[in-house]
Amino acid sequence: MTLQLCSQMCSYGRFRYFGVQAGGYCCCGSAYGSHGIAPAGNCSRACSGNSSQICGGRFRNSIYELTYSPIDPVMPKLPVTSLPNITASASSVTHRSIAASSAVECATICYGSPDCQGCAFAASSRMCRLLRFAAVPAEVASEAEWIWMKL
Repeated sequence: MTLQLCSQMCSYGRFRYFGVQAGGYCCCGSAYGSHGIAPAGNCSRACSGNSSQICGGRFRNSIYELTYSPIDPVMPKLPVTSLPNITASASSVTHRSIAASSAVECATICYGSPDCQGCAFAASSRMCRLLRFAAVPAEVASEAEWIWMKL
């Protein structure tokens, strides 16, 4: 994990904040934590992907705020390879699947779903993969060429 990677993943979802914890965990959110500021010394773990950066501490998040330019309410089409790929455990819910007849129908479903950050249409199976996070699970990347992201 690096600050840049976490920032990039969270920015695809247009989150206001991103945080890193214990050297390797990334989290995104629209609200700042309710527990206040911890002493700076509690955040001293080096990032697993860049040891010159600090990525929080044990049960401590280093929090950063993201800012964005105004945008049109559209879902741009991006190559799967332009987004971070993730490998998640079986218990992690990174996406859900729903039948769809076209990429346009898939994007329309995602656009109307509050928990969808982006989508991929798998033409071979006619399945719409609704992404809960702005990164591409490996199993989705293997079957789709394009991703549509909410901005």
